[in-house]
Amino acid sequence: FVGLGVGAAPSYSGSNDTTWGVAPGARVSLGGERFFSLAGPAAEINVLNSPTFQAGPVLIYRFGRSDADDRAVRALGDRNAALELGGRVGISWINT
Repeated sequence: FVGLGVGAAPSYSGSNDTTWGVAPGARVSLGGERFFSLAGPAAEINVLNSPTFQAGPVLIYRFGRSDADDRAVRALGDRNAALELGGRVGISWINT
C-alpha cells in the first residue's frame, strides 16, 4: 500500500503549539517476508525472510526546532534538522 495521512503533533517534543501536516505511508513487499516500510519521517527495511524474526536498517528524519514557545527550551538554543541511521530487530509470535 501507499498513501498519505493528515495529522497533528506538537511543534517539538514538549511544545504546547500544534503543527498540522501531511505524512506519507507505504509498505511494499520485497518478496517473501521482506518489506520496505515508510511511516512519516521513518523508513525501514526488513531484510530477513522469516515469519517470526525481523531485522534491518532504519532511517529517521528529525525536524529542527527554532523559536521555542517555552523559555527553558528556548535557552537550549535552536536545533538543526538531522538524519538518524540505526537498526532494529523484532520477534513476531502469533498464538494459534
